[in-house]
Amino acid sequence: MKVTRRGWLVALVAVVGFAMASLFGARSLNALVAPALIALAFATVSVYRIDRPGIERPSPEPGFPGERRGIETRIESDSAALVTVEETFGEGLSPERTRFETTLDAGTIETEVELRSRGAHRLGPLTLTVTDPFGLVSHSFGYTTGTEVLVYPTLYELEGPGRYDLSVFPEAERAERRQEFDRLRMYERGDSLRDVHWKTSAKRPTDEFVVKQFVDETDPGGVHVVAEGVHDPDTVASAAGSVLDYLLSAGMSVSLSVSDGSVEEGLGARHRHALLATLARTEARSVPPGVRSSADVLVRAESDGISVAVEGSTTGFDRLVGETGSRAVADGGWV
Repeated sequence: MKVTRRGWLVALVAVVGFAMASLFGARSLNALVAPALIALAFATVSVYRIDRPGIERPSPEPGFPGERRGIETRIESDSAALVTVEETFGEGLSPERTRFETTLDAGTIETEVELRSRGAHRLGPLTLTVTDPFGLVSHSFGYTTGTEVLVYPTLYELEGPGRYDLSVFPEAERAERRQEFDRLRMYERGDSLRDVHWKTSAKRPTDEFVVKQFVDETDPGGVHVVAEGVHDPDTVASAAGSVLDYLLSAGMSVSLSVSDGSVEEGLGARHRHALLATLARTEARSVPPGVRSSADVLVRAESDGISVAVEGSTTGFDRLVGETGSRAVADGGWV
């Protein structure tokens, strides 16, 4: 605990009261010193009795640079004391610091951050500073939270002539198997509305949708994409994510290898987000030669830009995007 500026001012009043009492008698002592001492004593006891509040904060939904996310912080305390909430956010999030006042019994407090750059960013540290009703005494509780905000790489729709280099992979069989029904499953964020099984969804007591899953969503044949971004990891992650999204939207199952992880073959919305999460975390390191040689598509940073190698043919990523490359939709793909 510590005495605030206001508290020191009250203490000064008490000292002045003692000085005045020595000159003018006990009545001045009662008029000035007694209320000041009572206020200080009340403030000290009320703040001392406040137990350390509990903090619970779920991770927000991942997103793309430029999007905003609400941060919910649940404060668990039986006290209704005033509290100042101050927090510092990690690089890649904006604003870098927030500060506001509320009460410990407010329950859930909400702040908002802007996602600025790719990566796995941490929230915190968080400080709760409680004060008495008069603002004379305060006590700060610090929290080093492990809450993470995941920012995906920026994606671009491939509209340039170079995208046809990706058409060397067989799509006819997958397009035909797209009509072969496999099973029903619960709707996931990013699923196409055309796959909703409306008859089954209407029978459910909740508002949840049921979608049809087709055989191609578990098709073992796929395209292996390797991303290597030693010199420019952010741009390589964006290029690799855009290529993966293009292949997924074309009905191909894809796998991914980067310097510090990999994702096995798959399709669907959940797989899409697993790929983007891996690209969000990857760092600037080389991939092993064996992994590089196994790539069907190799995305890497060269001295003159980002290259995309497909079946022995290499092209620049700018030729895939075209002259008017546009940002992909927020869920990381098209339906």
